[in-house]
Amino acid sequence: MGTRRENDLAEWDRLVNNKWYAAGHMGDNNCMPLPTDKQAAAGIKRIHKKFMGYAFRGKVVKAKRRNQYTWQRYEKGQAVFVFNQNRKTPRNMTGWADMAHCMAHYVHSRKRPNERPHSQAELALETEITNFVLSPAFDKYRLPQ
Repeated sequence: MGTRRENDLAEWDRLVNNKWYAAGHMGDNNCMPLPTDKQAAAGIKRIHKKFMGYAFRGKVVKAKRRNQYTWQRYEKGQAVFVFNQNRKTPRNMTGWADMAHCMAHYVHSRKRPNERPHSQAELALETEITNFVLSPAFDKYRLPQ
């Protein structure tokens, strides 16, 4: 029997990571093209609206630093969502796989501020976001135009 951390990672692989591997967005078979800046910005807004329950009214901009996370910040009192479709994780996760993971962290931190990251609730949320991003309803943001 594995440790709790090993069991949690196995659940994450089963419910999230294996879907990205199968779709070609992660690992050695990372063959999907990255979304364009326009697709990424529109897709981030769409995920925000679906999972936060309201439209994001601030600016959505591309990250200037290579390893910057997809996240919301404030500039001069205005909300700005920064996305980075080029960030690569140690597991070779880029594009929508990484942005969906970051969006799950963001939504979870806003909806459940007192709960720890990588909890079961966040796993359920990331599973929903992954399923949505890989669904035909999200194709215009994910597939080459």
